[in-house]
Amino acid sequence: MRLAVPLLAASLALSACAIAVAPVETAPSGSGPVAAGIVITPVGPGETIPGEEISGVAFIAIVRGNTLVPETGSGGALIYVAPDGVVFLLVVGADGERTRHGRILEAGGRPCWSFKEVENGRPHCFRAFRDGEKLRAVKEDGSAVEGSWTVLPGRRFEA
Repeated sequence: MRLAVPLLAASLALSACAIAVAPVETAPSGSGPVAAGIVITPVGPGETIPGEEISGVAFIAIVRGNTLVPETGSGGALIYVAPDGVVFLLVVGADGERTRHGRILEAGGRPCWSFKEVENGRPHCFRAFRDGEKLRAVKEDGSAVEGSWTVLPGRRFEA
């Protein structure tokens, strides 16, 4: 794995990202499980998700052409979303590295991931939140955070 993360990247604000918005693909209704390698953190009763909820189109516009680096403790999956919507997921774990290729799309106002290796490509949709430099994926029912990332411009790994 080659990963290039500049020291100043941590201070990158999402609002400073230059984003080229391309058409958003839409998913059929329904959603499947999140891809392996992403840690799901339950949200307790009465807890709120930090940040502002954003639409699927807004989430896709932010991540398209960029790399999502997991927040410490939120799993070992790096995600690159190509400008054409192809998703490259690199899972780093004790048993080595695995890659998955999928797509990002929008359904019912929500962003969705779709990976052939996970439920035969059935889309997994989620609620998206933006909190300063962080993006969070939250189960549609609000019961758990499925991922929390910082967005870095461009592709930061090869898969």
